[in-house]
Amino acid sequence: TLEGEWIRFDDVKVKGKTQARDIFELLGLAGTADRAFLDLHQRAMKAYFQKDWVKAKQLFEEKLATYKDEHSSLFLARIEEIRVNGKIAETFDGSWALTEK
Repeated sequence: TLEGEWIRFDDVKVKGKTQARDIFELLGLAGTADRAFLDLHQRAMKAYFQKDWVKAKQLFEEKLATYKDEHSSLFLARIEEIRVNGKIAETFDGSWALTEK
């Protein structure tokens, strides 16, 4: 069997559910992923889940500038929504509630 290199992509609650689900993305075969990308991704996600919005924003901006990945764009938009809507920040548990199926 082939081993893969996976990253935790997201943590979401689908519409109508209250329990969050982890979503993972396959980057490629084991040992083929860019280690600098993985490190930056893990640091950005850690800051995000710890609600360190300033650090998370800085790391996702760096990741976007370096790798042009859509994942960073998505999380930067979420961080901006959290900044604008303080209520989200108060109740944030690390997961994002999807409003459409």
